Amino acid sequence: MSVKVIGIITSLLVAMPTWAAYEKDAWVTSQAYPDFHVVVSASASVSEKFAASEFCNYWKKTTGHEIQSSTQAMEKKVNVWIGKEGIPPYLLDGILIDDFGDEDFMIRSRNRGDTRKIQSDHLFILGGRKRGTLYGVYEFFEKVMGVRWLTPEFTWIPPAAPDSIQVQDFAYSPPFEYRETNYRAFVQNPYFALVHRLNGHHLDIPEEWGGHIAYTKAGYAHTFHNLVSPVEYGQSHPDYFSEIKGERHITPHSTQLDLTHPDVFKLVVEKTENILENAAPNEKISSISQMDWPYWCESWPMRTIDELEGAHSGSLIRFINEVADAVAVRFPDILIDTFAYTFTRKPPRFARPRNNVIVRLCSIECDFARPLSDSKSRLNRAFRKDLQGWARITKNLYVWDYTQNWYCFQGPHPNFHVIQPNLKFLSDNGVKGVFEQASPVSPHSDFEYLKGYLIAESLWNPRLDWEEAFNEFVDLYYRDAAPYIREYIALITTKAQKSTQPMTIFSKMEWMDGDTVVAAESIFQRAFAAIQNDEIRERLKIAHLPVQYAALVCPPHVEVATGSYILTRPPSQTFDEYWNMIQSYGITHLQDTPIEELRTRLNGTTPPRHEAIPIVRLQSPFSEVWITPTLGGAVRRWLDQRYHIEVFNGFENPTSNQWIWQEWELMDPDNPAPEKSLASSYQVIQQNTHSVVLQAGLPNGLVLTRTMTLDMNAPVLAYRLGIHNTSSQAILPRLKIHPEIWTQGSKHPELWVKDKDGWVEKEMEPSGTEDIHRGTLDPEGILSWAMRISSRSTILVNAIESSELEALAYYHNPEKDHLNLELIPKQTPLAPGEKREIHSKYEVVERLGMDDNFVRTSQTKR
Repeated sequence: MSVKVIGIITSLLVAMPTWAAYEKDAWVTSQAYPDFHVVVSASASVSEKFAASEFCNYWKKTTGHEIQSSTQAMEKKVNVWIGKEGIPPYLLDGILIDDFGDEDFMIRSRNRGDTRKIQSDHLFILGGRKRGTLYGVYEFFEKVMGVRWLTPEFTWIPPAAPDSIQVQDFAYSPPFEYRETNYRAFVQNPYFALVHRLNGHHLDIPEEWGGHIAYTKAGYAHTFHNLVSPVEYGQSHPDYFSEIKGERHITPHSTQLDLTHPDVFKLVVEKTENILENAAPNEKISSISQMDWPYWCESWPMRTIDELEGAHSGSLIRFINEVADAVAVRFPDILIDTFAYTFTRKPPRFARPRNNVIVRLCSIECDFARPLSDSKSRLNRAFRKDLQGWARITKNLYVWDYTQNWYCFQGPHPNFHVIQPNLKFLSDNGVKGVFEQASPVSPHSDFEYLKGYLIAESLWNPRLDWEEAFNEFVDLYYRDAAPYIREYIALITTKAQKSTQPMTIFSKMEWMDGDTVVAAESIFQRAFAAIQNDEIRERLKIAHLPVQYAALVCPPHVEVATGSYILTRPPSQTFDEYWNMIQSYGITHLQDTPIEELRTRLNGTTPPRHEAIPIVRLQSPFSEVWITPTLGGAVRRWLDQRYHIEVFNGFENPTSNQWIWQEWELMDPDNPAPEKSLASSYQVIQQNTHSVVLQAGLPNGLVLTRTMTLDMNAPVLAYRLGIHNTSSQAILPRLKIHPEIWTQGSKHPELWVKDKDGWVEKEMEPSGTEDIHRGTLDPEGILSWAMRISSRSTILVNAIESSELEALAYYHNPEKDHLNLELIPKQTPLAPGEKREIHSKYEVVERLGMDDNFVRTSQTKR
């Protein structure tokens, strides 16, 4: 086997001579290798003494020569000094060693005869006593001797030592002070994390190995309720928690804290200080961070601050600053950490984090098929704006980044090409710490070893040549199968880059298609036919797992035939075959949830390879409507034939749940869960050319009967929903009518409301997340509401019966290009046998002039 071993680093982070600058100047040749001797002072730190033993250990592995260490230099030896303690001053003439940080180091060589006093050859690996000297040892063996720590089980040692070692003159200070990824390989193997010079919270590296940076027992993230618990205080002090629409929320999963309440401040400071009194020496960061759901407090003081600051981060940072000031009195070396996450991601106008505050900015919304610096990506462009805004006002900016797919860890997620560029971008913009979130428990997420290696190497050196590191790993780990791995990764990376769909961490592989799956499968079959080595074949099988997942669930090829969609999927295993395979590999998690959720998602069955989905088509002289009863009863198309306007655009991809109209679950604030369609399938009860009646029974005993009728004499679509409680118990109908209206590329659709006096434009409330607006309206007195796209001269009018409704709810997401105009029925229980109906009408109007009631100007300004 021929493997290229790299012994020269090609790109460094500091303005110092690189290894390559000395290639022609040999310091010692291989003839001197048996004469190496390690010197470490008796007063060296515990990690420096470990560094001395590590040098001896890896010297034996790389050269075959066993060497000793002692506290004294030896004549006629090549003395390797580990740590700066005990070195005679004459040897350090001209070498500055006083300013090492905990993780800084230098590597310097001297030859006998450099000065009259130097009678033998010396190598100095000197650095911070905490971890710097130890890191210098690993740097030496990686860059000079060619060692590669590829996986916890596989360390590459070159088959032959270099013929010589060049003159060394190198210093390094890592750009990121906090470096962490929680891939399983690092979390479950602290030594593997150590040699990659990671130092974060989840990496249980012992003190004798230099230790690691830890968060306090307050928690690593989403800690509000650890400090002020709604279980403990909710009943007695509801005013400690979020006020929303005038009501205090005390259910744990539907509330945050009221950060303007003086008692909340006192409790947070008290609890934080109590935790710090018992903190371990390495627990230097205490997190005070929002919970992982919305429900930000809207009390008058909170709302006033956030309006002044232009962001929810305003009230958060002001509160965190006050806590940080209080804590600093007793604990001046502690940093207080908080999030800039979803609705707090946008930086405030005026508040400035204190110098003892860390702001952890989260990239959860971004497109990971493209670099964070890509100005063509709207998602990434928005993140970059927030990143640079925080960098201008924050001394301690950290980033919580994401490395894999959080819809399914086993799914293909080709982000290899953005890992290093993203980390360089963060470093260039002043970020001091990075956490790259991954799968810490379940094995065999998508290329976990390769991605973990690239991440660790890039965290240590954000300017490394990632393609060189990538190819080196692939060559060493996959050996003769390397060309096939490269071909496969190039295939799926190109596919993701060319897709118009962003590759977010919650992507359901919208960017993938059957042709790509077939091509990927072909690559692996060629690889299996060519590779006979059992060890490499097993590595190929692991790399093949994402392709097998993609084959099972990838979006189908779609054709529209008369009366149906024809869906075709690539060949795949059966569900049972796939399930048994992943069980045999010990895969325990789908994402943050147990792997059993995959069985639930697919109902334990194999998605059909060839499938016809019936389409109910309604037509009038004005409109055409398409409905798929067996796919959630979704209205997928409404074409207004007068103006050639598509109201819903979901007909192009019938497996997508975007731009369609359904009945959805209404989130229960006491038990929040993601909202979704109420029924997976509806039965056609009655149908003619312009009208249809659909029905679905729900598990709780509710029966929904939906009637949709196109008026043959006017451009109107009538909708009626019957709700019938067929059970023996009273049922609260937690449901809503959920049309996702296509905004046709408009980033600023308008919301209008009509009462007895005419039309008024309503300003939509920002949610705190970039450009997303959501809110509710009291239906009392409202006759109609409408979406207006001024750039297209398009208006969709929805006439309602306000007495039938509890609320009107809107949600605008410009990235997903839709505005929801939702109707929520009365939220009072239905008695057994009781029926309730909601009546509504919809009409497309091309321009304001077509409706004389659009005469009043907006009462609110943008």
